[in-house]
Amino acid sequence: MAGPKIVFSVPAHEGVAVIQDQIANLRRFVPGSQVVLHLSEGFYYLQKRGVPVRSAPWMRLSTIPGLRAMPGVFVNDARMRTEWGNILHTHLSNFRYADRHLDFDYFVLLSSSCLLVRSGAAELMAEYDYGVIETTPKPEYEWRAANECDPVFQAIQADCGASELCVGQSEGTYYRRDAFRHIADTIERHWSFTPGHIRVHEEVYLPTVASTLGGRNGGSPIILKKHDVKLPPLDASLVDRLRREEVGDFYNESFAGGTMRMATIHKGAHLFGMRPVPRKMDDPLRRHIRDLPV
Repeated sequence: MAGPKIVFSVPAHEGVAVIQDQIANLRRFVPGSQVVLHLSEGFYYLQKRGVPVRSAPWMRLSTIPGLRAMPGVFVNDARMRTEWGNILHTHLSNFRYADRHLDFDYFVLLSSSCLLVRSGAAELMAEYDYGVIETTPKPEYEWRAANECDPVFQAIQADCGASELCVGQSEGTYYRRDAFRHIADTIERHWSFTPGHIRVHEEVYLPTVASTLGGRNGGSPIILKKHDVKLPPLDASLVDRLRREEVGDFYNESFAGGTMRMATIHKGAHLFGMRPVPRKMDDPLRRHIRDLPV
């Protein structure tokens, strides 16, 4: 029996070689998968003093046809501004592109610093309707107050009927196609990209709406995100532990409030990759992952 058809969504800010390396990694560990790229018009980030700085252009337009020529790779026609903490619109746009043009069952959100380290992710997804962290954060959680008083979040919360704000990583979350269409519809009724509106929307809006998907079977993300768990450095030994499924179940205590759902728990057996892997082709960790057997 054939496994589910997977689409990976990647907002790309890096050099071409790094993006090609990630594409090869995804299609090696999830054969037949498709990758939709959003290529930023120019990546923005904020320095500590709050001064917006634009990075140098990372890709020439002449390289786009070469990316599109790669098997299973699709470049979203939209090229929008991105900035740290404000990239949800790129994933929504990638989904709309995929929903119009591609045949798929599951939509998976990644960053360009995510790499897989073992096979089986597609088969795991087939057992669930979505894999999302849905954690009720403690009152002192830094984004909680900012989002709770945000009219856009309030409108999304009222629309989907969520009883509370939830948070969770976006990297490695996955959704059945119909489930993400519902989530995207809900968010897009109330939200549009606003430069400088740094709230890490994908880590708030997505889990909050997902928490209202009643009657669905929820799993957890397939990517281990380093700063969300007290683990040794991301290195070859941790890669090997993930491949042997030796990372146990856990949740981020700093985010956790009084109510925990089963879907909030990272399940070790659900982890198939990690973030961040340095975006340098000669990085030892990237080289080690590149040489792994399937």
